[in-house]
Amino acid sequence: MTDERTPFQDGGRHRDPAMPEDDASTSLGPAAALARLGTSAAETILIGDIRWDVEAGSRAGARVIAVRCGRSSDAQLAGAVAIYDPADLLAQLDSSPLAGRAATPPAA
Repeated sequence: MTDERTPFQDGGRHRDPAMPEDDASTSLGPAAALARLGTSAAETILIGDIRWDVEAGSRAGARVIAVRCGRSSDAQLAGAVAIYDPADLLAQLDSSPLAGRAATPPAA
């Protein structure tokens, strides 16, 4: 990264564009989110915290990073390409599957 902010601290630029900030109940599934973003599953890394995120992302063909802040065990998150505690993902960002990936904000 060129600045010292992490993807989770940069004013929402890396926020899930498929989930409105004020209503998690209206989130799209991974396939619909990919279509909305105009990107392919092969170019996408989904970050999730429950087994349903891992399963849905994998079904859509995206790689999934799991974070241990949901109610799923590591065994339930086993389909992810990596499993992190949130602080560990931030600390290891440069060696994670996200390393070297520049995020672009979704089109308005």
